Amino acid sequence: MSSSPLLNNSEYLTKAITNIAAKTDLIVKNSNGNQKSHGNKGGQKKGNNDGVSGEKIAQLEKETCKCALEMNHGLIVEALKNFMFTAPSKAMIG
Repeated sequence: MSSSPLLNNSEYLTKAITNIAAKTDLIVKNSNGNQKSHGNKGGQKKGNNDGVSGEKIAQLEKETCKCALEMNHGLIVEALKNFMFTAPSKAMIG
């Protein structure tokens, strides 16, 4: 009970956030680069060629949700430990 999930997983969470940020930057760069070349030149196919696949965004969303849930879990554990093991202050008692 004395260990904190946020501290125990800090390296993992830091790497996950860095990875999410890098993937987000890559998706944004790919989408911006292809917006400029919407013309049909050189035999390019017409259609949905936006450079950002729904699969990439879905995977990024899944990773982001997992990371957020891990951090939320750590905060809930800390809040519960404070509630259960911290003596109430005199102002709360009356």
